[in-house]
Amino acid sequence: MKRLCWIAFSSIVLLLSVSAAHAQVSIYGTVASSDYGYAFNGNSDSFYGDYLGFGGGLTYNFPHEGTITLGIDLRDTVTPDTHGGNTGAASFRIGFISQERVCHPYVQVGLGYISAKVPASSFTVGAQTINTVAIAVGGGLDIRINPFVSIRAVELESTVGNSSSNSTATFSVSTGIVYHFLPAKK
Repeated sequence: MKRLCWIAFSSIVLLLSVSAAHAQVSIYGTVASSDYGYAFNGNSDSFYGDYLGFGGGLTYNFPHEGTITLGIDLRDTVTPDTHGGNTGAASFRIGFISQERVCHPYVQVGLGYISAKVPASSFTVGAQTINTVAIAVGGGLDIRINPFVSIRAVELESTVGNSSSNSTATFSVSTGIVYHFLPAKK
């Protein structure tokens, strides 16, 4: 519940802070294939395969001119399966192509969290959840359909964290839709 409140508050602050200098705010929804891995007491990671996940987020691109865009991305992804979990991040984002173009590749890196469900196994007495602070790294390609809508053609994202002697990691491939509240001024 705290996380949901934090995301809602952050979204409102970013939406209200869109400047007259033509910053751009976007929201997106994605469908992902996510793989969670775990390691206990220094053992090697165990990955359980790909599971369906759903994500969403908000991107704020700072006012700019030229081909490079700088921004902030807030995201959350949920994989509801027994071998899934939840990841989220606040990332610094760099885009490489001007807004006049159709294709918009980007990379992002930031801090986040992983809340991973660990099924009962030889590592654990029973099913449990590992909650860790994490580093998130990702990149992808958005294809602009019109001034307000883009297709997130592909996004690759990995989040890695550890807690005491336990660690967890995720890797996901996703696709989705992006809605731009204010189109970038040309």
